Amino acid sequence: MLTLYIARAIEYMLIDVLLIAQKHMKFAEYIDIPEKYLHLTDDLLNRINMTESKVSLFIFCFSLV
Repeated sequence: MLTLYIARAIEYMLIDVLLIAQKHMKFAEYIDIPEKYLHLTDDLLNRINMTESKVSLFIFCFSLV
């Protein structure tokens, strides 16, 4: 049962990262623009990590956990 709680905590942390990144990168708007939606892949966390902002620092700290 402990692993369920750990997985849920990690899920919440990832959601927090995506919500914070959304404020800066506006990737949720890509859903309505097919040309940009095609480039929205699962490497989103890597792209967030490569940006030079406070979001990148937050993800770096998250990766240390």
